[in-house]
Amino acid sequence: GSSGTRVRVFRYRPARWPSYVALALPEPSHSIEPGLSTYATQPQQAADSLGPLLQFAAQHVPAQHWAVTPVRLLATAGLRLLSDAQQEALLEACRGTLAASAFLFEPAWVEVIGGHMEGLYGWAAINYITGALQEAAGHAHFSRKDVLDPSLLFTGLLEMGGASMQVTFLPTAAERLSDKHGSELHLPGVPNRLYAHSYLGLGMDAAQARAAELVLRRRPRTGNVADPCLPIGEDGRYGNASFAQCLAAIHEVLPELNCSAPLAPSPPAQATATAASNPTSHGAESSSGSGGGLHGRSVLAPGGGAEGCMLQGSHMPALTGRFMAVENFAWTARALGLPASATLRELREGGGRYCARHWSSLHAEFSGHIPDQFLVRYCFGAAYILALLHSGLGMGLDDARLTWTNSITDPHSGAEVGLNWVLGAAVVEAMNGGAGAARGRGGAAGATGSARFWTRDDEGDEGEGGRA
Repeated sequence: GSSGTRVRVFRYRPARWPSYVALALPEPSHSIEPGLSTYATQPQQAADSLGPLLQFAAQHVPAQHWAVTPVRLLATAGLRLLSDAQQEALLEACRGTLAASAFLFEPAWVEVIGGHMEGLYGWAAINYITGALQEAAGHAHFSRKDVLDPSLLFTGLLEMGGASMQVTFLPTAAERLSDKHGSELHLPGVPNRLYAHSYLGLGMDAAQARAAELVLRRRPRTGNVADPCLPIGEDGRYGNASFAQCLAAIHEVLPELNCSAPLAPSPPAQATATAASNPTSHGAESSSGSGGGLHGRSVLAPGGGAEGCMLQGSHMPALTGRFMAVENFAWTARALGLPASATLRELREGGGRYCARHWSSLHAEFSGHIPDQFLVRYCFGAAYILALLHSGLGMGLDDARLTWTNSITDPHSGAEVGLNWVLGAAVVEAMNGGAGAARGRGGAAGATGSARFWTRDDEGDEGEGGRA
């Protein structure tokens, strides 16, 4: 991976289809740095870096179960950026290390997965923890009827990393998804194909780099560079924060954020404003950045008059149900002091307040809690997320379908469980074989360039053999 490698060890109690397995959450995990992609030209060093992770797994899987506990390694964004030859050299070296371990292993269990698979697994994780998958399976099995309205039951996923953004949700049955973006998860209670797409270049870091490049291109021959997306007083590029001007810059460098529909805009006093032309103005002003009005309700709501939006040349079906916005979405909302249920209108207002603050004030408040390299980007992050969700995905300013979070409370243990695609991959794998029938099956996963282990609890055995 690009930033690190993590091992997650899952224990679960098997169940007969269509009942779902019971995973013990939260699962033990351990991470190391740097990621596997750091060793692009040193594949054996990449393989050797897995040593501490295997040791951690050995501590959490009882020795008598090592030989029947599968270990899988799935790599994500970091390795996807490498050449095919570099990828294969790294993966082959890692296969050698895992094959030499005491755990059950097959060469096919090491691979690089695409961004859309991360989205699918992330969707499965959310809907497993919330109990939606279990409820849907029970309804379909016992009523012998179609699943409940997915818009009332399942939760979609919006995930923003550094390089890409994933959108995954279950459309209505009437939506006809293309083979390119329609994907199936072989899980009980999931009646039709999921929309899953990874938008490369729409991650936080990639988008901010494009906006910063625009600022640098426009710099005067002499003098400092005034960046409207950096906090006031931040001297990396001489921060000159203005939420409206930052939003305008984002729309200029990301012209694909232009979703529209035949809806009347909200009242002008609430919905529209013009970007201030004075570069020294740092108020909480707001703007669509493209000269159009902001709308209060979603242009993608079923029955709202829109057939969907085009993003990066790809058609997106009408959004259905609630969505969890995770990773950089959630970190940004948290930095702005927003509640988990905040609307885009609240995000816009919070972003305006954040951008209006001087860097010294932000640093004084958050020093020790948020590293400077992240603190410096939340003015941009607020404006970018507003542009992406409002103008790119068509969500209304007052749309109440979003939850900004990186964790969910497990209803069984009461513990906070981090939202990650690895958990969803564990659910998919366990429901399609798991440790007892893992040979030849795909879909198991680790974190970004990481390994994952399984131990089953059979026949009520909750002794040490059940701790993975």
